[in-house]
Amino acid sequence: MKYFLSLLFIITCSNFSSCDNPDEPYYPNHRWYMLGPALQQPDEVYELLIDGQEYGILPDEIGLLKRMYIFSARYNYLSSLPNTFQNLTKLKDVDLGYNQFVEIPKQLYALPELSYLNLEHNSISVLPDGIYSLKAPHLWLSRNRIDSISKDIGDYDSLAWLYLDYNIITTLPESLWKLKKLERLTLDFNPIDSIPDAMGFCTSLRFVSLSATGLGAIPESFWNLTNLDTLHLDDNLLATLSPRINKLYKLKRLSLANNQLTTLPTEIKDLWSLEFLDLRENPIPIEEQKRIKSLMRYGITVLF
Repeated sequence: MKYFLSLLFIITCSNFSSCDNPDEPYYPNHRWYMLGPALQQPDEVYELLIDGQEYGILPDEIGLLKRMYIFSARYNYLSSLPNTFQNLTKLKDVDLGYNQFVEIPKQLYALPELSYLNLEHNSISVLPDGIYSLKAPHLWLSRNRIDSISKDIGDYDSLAWLYLDYNIITTLPESLWKLKKLERLTLDFNPIDSIPDAMGFCTSLRFVSLSATGLGAIPESFWNLTNLDTLHLDDNLLATLSPRINKLYKLKRLSLANNQLTTLPTEIKDLWSLEFLDLRENPIPIEEQKRIKSLMRYGITVLF
């Protein structure tokens, strides 16, 4: 009987894209890799993946693919989208990374079901006024040329993931920390220098990466982010950590490599969820390393 149930599970799983997410739609034989043939059978196209095919422009006819829910056109030469793109109202995932966009295409604002939007490695320079009109909770804008963020970001109520690493942002609007659903934020390799006190109000954050931003200190309000499970602060100028770090009781991964730390507060031992601690390339004396190790409970990976 157990063998029969196992076999039934395997057969059933073969009919879904992922048994881990049975609610995700799966359409066998409806994934297309060439635009021309897809346009000849628009009602049969649910996924269109045209990465690296040297497109500089998309035809208006792409608006006929009204059943499509995944579209990827990475590694092309696109700088705009046809107006008919806004007709693709079932789109959930759009990946336009590694193209030549200088702004977020206006057609994307009209997509009511959009969940994941990837515009990494383009030439976008600003998060504009009205950014809240985007519906996508998950937004990738890494490796662009963004130097400013509109205060309208605070009205982007659905935003949960925001990736802004490798841009040229120097200041963050206070309104950013009003986002009640923001869980993941990456700002690595931006010349920010300091964290505003208001960041401590964004208590929904679970994943924060602020590596290589020039940080020399962390405001006390930061330790109010008690839902954090991952924190990256590598390649900065931190010389001390507050004892209030023990407030981050859900923290599992803490990365502090390549700073100016010579010690850690004793309260580090209170991080009961901690699994990984990276302290490489800090001037921590050998005796202090031993003390830190003695504070850690069994099973934690500590790197010096």
